[in-house]
Amino acid sequence: MNIVMLLANSLVIIFEIYLYFDFSSDFLKRRPITNNVKIIVLLIWVSIIYITSTFDNLFLNLFVIPCIYFGISFIIFASDLLNRCRYTLIFFSIVSGVEGCFYIVLDIIVSRINIEIIYSRSDMIGYILIIKMVTLVVIKFLKNQMGYPSNRMVKNMIIYILPLPISTFLIYGGLFYLKLYSSILVEAKGVLVLGSVGILFSNTLVFYTFRRLKEAMNRANSLELEQMKEKLHIIYYEKLKEKNIEHSQIIHNLNYYFETIGRLANDNQCNGILKILEGIEIKIQDIHIHSYCTNIILNAILTEKSQQAKMLDIKFHIFVEPMLNVDTIKDIDLISVFGNLITNAIEATQKCEGKYIKMQLYMTNKNKFIIFKLENTYEVSPKRKGLIFETTKNNKEKHGIGIEHTRKILESYGGYLNIDLQESICNITAMFST
Repeated sequence: MNIVMLLANSLVIIFEIYLYFDFSSDFLKRRPITNNVKIIVLLIWVSIIYITSTFDNLFLNLFVIPCIYFGISFIIFASDLLNRCRYTLIFFSIVSGVEGCFYIVLDIIVSRINIEIIYSRSDMIGYILIIKMVTLVVIKFLKNQMGYPSNRMVKNMIIYILPLPISTFLIYGGLFYLKLYSSILVEAKGVLVLGSVGILFSNTLVFYTFRRLKEAMNRANSLELEQMKEKLHIIYYEKLKEKNIEHSQIIHNLNYYFETIGRLANDNQCNGILKILEGIEIKIQDIHIHSYCTNIILNAILTEKSQQAKMLDIKFHIFVEPMLNVDTIKDIDLISVFGNLITNAIEATQKCEGKYIKMQLYMTNKNKFIIFKLENTYEVSPKRKGLIFETTKNNKEKHGIGIEHTRKILESYGGYLNIDLQESICNITAMFST
């Protein structure tokens, strides 16, 4: 039985280490260490905490063990000292809060219905398992709120995972609170304890799988944006190639134009000369690629959207400050913010009679902020749920992250997104901090 208890306690410690690592990994940068080093660190970590916990000392549990975690964080994380300290404190605040609340609730239940609690070392494993189960759910929930999944479908999937930890909690409650555990033979208790710890680790694996799925979908979103970036580059260079061919054709035909102009001049046909010159001017204007700004990606976005608006007979007025500098903004974020907002404006205004879009992009406050203003007409008012705009498209899982995702990107740059819906006019103001 002592070996079983040693194994059970060690597994509980490993589980708590996993919780700390899983929680901190979302906020701290991991060091590139080998699997062998990880195993050695884990064994040392478990041994130190196990030895410390055997003293049954309140001071050691409250202060020394968090310091051990903080010290080990220097080996597995490469973030700065302040961030390590901050998230270690947050983690142990959550753990302490859950354990404190658990014991308060337990004390209330015991005092109300007079249940006799068994405080032997073997039976306390049951109570510890329940606490760790609750801690797992709380940490996963809080971490999901502190960071945000970039895909709405992933965020909603956590609802389908919760029945497993809840069911596990009920099983633990039935075993250890309804006196079922105390009535089991001593020989069978060891097997039951290991099985209970196994259920706890099964919950961990489910949440780990969920996390990997979230990471995979985030990578898929990033790859999709990268593909959009490459597509914009290709469109831009194809346009250059197309205009270059047209330019070569005009140069090639200039001799014929001049010969014709010469003959018309000899015959005093001024009107004919003017028509030829007007035709040449129109062709030269057609091969001109408008340069809105020096950033290739942003210029490609504005060029593509301008052509799209022209095809839909939408008046698109674009003003970009000549000295605009968007180099501090990632290309992926430029595509997400400008592409998404202008696309939404085009889709909204194409259903109206007076179809127009006005766009302004400039820097302010000594070039510390980039302001993006968009004004467009609309006919169908977007659905709103609190501060979040809901998509009206059929594929809600794919398109539901647009405006909210844009808002998150702007906030990551110290900016904001403001949407003002007036009668048939939508005014959008987006700000980046440089």
